[in-house]
Amino acid sequence: MRRLLSDRRGTASLEFALLSVFFFGLCTVALDFGLYIQQKLKLGAAVEQAGLMAFNTRGDFKPENIANYVNAAAGTSIAPETTVTCNQGQPCVNKDRPNVCWSTASKTFVTPPGAACADGAEPGYYVTVATRMRYTSIVVPDRWLGGKDVAQSAVIRLQ
Repeated sequence: MRRLLSDRRGTASLEFALLSVFFFGLCTVALDFGLYIQQKLKLGAAVEQAGLMAFNTRGDFKPENIANYVNAAAGTSIAPETTVTCNQGQPCVNKDRPNVCWSTASKTFVTPPGAACADGAEPGYYVTVATRMRYTSIVVPDRWLGGKDVAQSAVIRLQ
C-alpha cells in the first residue's frame, strides 16, 4: 500500500483530466454569453436597417413590410416579435399625418401645445420599431440568461 501512495506516475494525466473538465465548463459558459450578445447585436442591426428602410419609404410607408424585414434580417431560427407603431400607438397613415413632439428626456411622445415643441424643434411624424425575442441559454442557469428577452427598439422621424 505504501508503494502505491508514493508512486507518482500518472499524476499529470489525472491533473489534466480534472482541469480539462473545469476548463470545458468555463468555455461553454463563455460561449453561452457570447451567443446572447450575438443575438442582441443581430436584433439591433435588423432594427437599425428597418429604420433606414422606413425613412427611405416614408412617402408610401407600410408597417407590415418593416416588421417582415426585421424578422427576416434578424437571422435567427425563431422569428422575433416585431411591432411597428406610429406616434405612440396611433395607426400608421400616409396622408394627413398628425404631428407630435418626441421628448428625449422622458422618452415619450408629447402633443405640442402650439407650432413648436418645448425644445424648439418642429413637431413630426414618428415611427417606433420594437422587436423582442426570447433567449434560451444552453449552460448558464436560467436566472442569469435563460428565459430573458433580447429586445431592441428605434424611434424614426419620417417627416
